[in-house]
Amino acid sequence: MLRLQSSPSPLYAEGWTNLLRFYPGDLGSTIAGILTYGIQVGYRGKKQSRYSSNEPGIITAKLAEDLYLGRVRLASRPSFVSPLGLVPKHDGGWRRIHDLSWPPGQGLNQGIPDSWSAIEYTTIDNIYEQVIQAGPGCVIIKRDIKDAFRIVPVAEDNQHLLAFQWNDSIYVECCLPFGLATAPFLFNLFAEALHWILQCLLPAFYINHYLDDFIAIARSPSASDPTGPFDKVYNRVTDYLCIPRNTKKDQQGTCVTVLGIQIDSIAMEARLPPEKLCRATLDAAAALNVASLSLKQTERLTGLLAFCSRVVRLGRTRLQSLYTFQATFPHRISARRRIPYEVRDDLEWWRNSLSLFNGVLLIDPCRRSITHLYTDASNTGQGLFFFSSKSTLDCWLAHCHQLHPSNAATLALAQDAHAHINTNEVDAILQGFLLFSHHWLHHTLVIHTDSSTAHTGLKKGFLHGPPNAPLKSLLILAAARDIHIVPHWLPSGENKLADALSRNNLEDIANICPHWQDLSVLNRPRGSLHELLSSIQAT
Repeated sequence: MLRLQSSPSPLYAEGWTNLLRFYPGDLGSTIAGILTYGIQVGYRGKKQSRYSSNEPGIITAKLAEDLYLGRVRLASRPSFVSPLGLVPKHDGGWRRIHDLSWPPGQGLNQGIPDSWSAIEYTTIDNIYEQVIQAGPGCVIIKRDIKDAFRIVPVAEDNQHLLAFQWNDSIYVECCLPFGLATAPFLFNLFAEALHWILQCLLPAFYINHYLDDFIAIARSPSASDPTGPFDKVYNRVTDYLCIPRNTKKDQQGTCVTVLGIQIDSIAMEARLPPEKLCRATLDAAAALNVASLSLKQTERLTGLLAFCSRVVRLGRTRLQSLYTFQATFPHRISARRRIPYEVRDDLEWWRNSLSLFNGVLLIDPCRRSITHLYTDASNTGQGLFFFSSKSTLDCWLAHCHQLHPSNAATLALAQDAHAHINTNEVDAILQGFLLFSHHWLHHTLVIHTDSSTAHTGLKKGFLHGPPNAPLKSLLILAAARDIHIVPHWLPSGENKLADALSRNNLEDIANICPHWQDLSVLNRPRGSLHELLSSIQAT
């Protein structure tokens, strides 16, 4: 393997080797080899040539900057030429990318085994768990590496694979380009190494990274700001390793945007930042203003709302119609499809209700109170009861002597009601929410049902047909009151009390709970769901 004659990377190889000498593995020698000889991109396909252009003025300016920094060089005889492109950056600028997947099915990326580009990123849920462990008021620090992929050198015998043509000249990439399938995995070797170094030197912090973003969380709140001690170590390490810092993206405090989600450790809440909230609302409104959408438009809208749904209560439930709509498009046909009613209904929810449901509380599941709700439906009525417990695995039989009649209900169906039993089963759960959910604020609610339809709906968040209407309503109430639902199916024979309540079978009820007296058939709750939600919001 040839040693790099002139490395375009600013990274200090000896420094990396020194700080990684106690790393439990060969990552130190791997990084030293990359900085000495350059990195292999992993291509195993055939040699081809091709060319295309895009926004010539911007690309010419970007190319001049890369030439000056040594990230590309002129080449005389490339064997593989791929087109250039531009993608917008969040700050309003442009990033030059090398389209190594063009043409479809024949690009350089298709010659790289999928397993060589596989990478497992940290998740926002990992960050939530650490904030919960650190506690209210913990300080979150976010730092960013500048230029990311462009500080990792490519081996000279691989540079010919990364060629492009511009203004009658041929160039090759000398650093990892944006657009290479293995670039995230290869850069992540350096990010993992820096992560390990920082964690060793900063034990008072949780350390996380997502490619070039580094997130630190002080393990426990303190009277003094931990940002200074963190930066003292972080700056010394990055200076020593010659890692460029992107200080424009620095954030620290108790309310910081991490991986596109705003985390507030004072309120202990994760929510959409204002700009994403505005974008999602406007995009949903724009879709409602047209009669039809293309597949590309649908995919983009669904992708944005799917991201939002991670911190928008009920968001996942309000996405199912979009997923179903997206699946109806034929592949590789630029046809538009009329937006069906159910999609419009969900888009109206995203447009009108997003701000109401924006944000999820970061609560340790172990600290939530646990409540069990049992429901059943018959041809004549609905029955339900609930009780508090210390375990999600509890059974009503162990509590039947302590069950209180005020925590139970038997509801008569209207004489003209002709709903299917599956709809009545789901509606029985909704009636429980309408009657008693004010008792379950921030609770974990284990819902026991002998209906496979209700159980499936609670697990998936949606159902096809009429049962979906009461399901949506109860999920709205659960979201509004931050009730974490745990669905549990049980055989009908184990649901005897709820069954007796649904039939108003006083003899069976008395045999099971002899201490219950004067249990009367209740009227179904009055008032609309909208009125109830308005009262919740007011409080």
